[in-house]
Amino acid sequence: MQDVFLSVYQRRDELHTTSSLKSFLYVALKNKIFNHYRNLFSKWKHERNASNQLRVVTNNLHDEYEAKELELQLHEIIQELPPQCRKVFLMSREEQLSHKEIAERLNISPNTVDQHIQKALRILRSSAGGVLMVVWWMRGW
Repeated sequence: MQDVFLSVYQRRDELHTTSSLKSFLYVALKNKIFNHYRNLFSKWKHERNASNQLRVVTNNLHDEYEAKELELQLHEIIQELPPQCRKVFLMSREEQLSHKEIAERLNISPNTVDQHIQKALRILRSSAGGVLMVVWWMRGW
């Protein structure tokens, strides 16, 4: 109420009321209250949005960290594959070569390439479990 009186006093030269002072003060106070709650709501919305964005960033960083850890584990398992099997598997996944292209480069049969890839996948599944296979699939290997 004090703010309304102060506002009326400061703008006394600009105000030209044709109604009663009582109704003018009532409307002015009502508008002041509405503005106050509108400002509070706006502030609350901005704080909530900032909090949600912080939560999303935190979750993304946590998920990214876990994905990196799982990817490191996957690379360690791949490094433990037999040399020829590892070479064929990496050519297939990283260079995205077909079985025929790998066979030509390494002078082996396409059937041997297929056997190496199947062996690598079998070892990865047994060593890493389903979680690492999902990371491997998501990273586009």
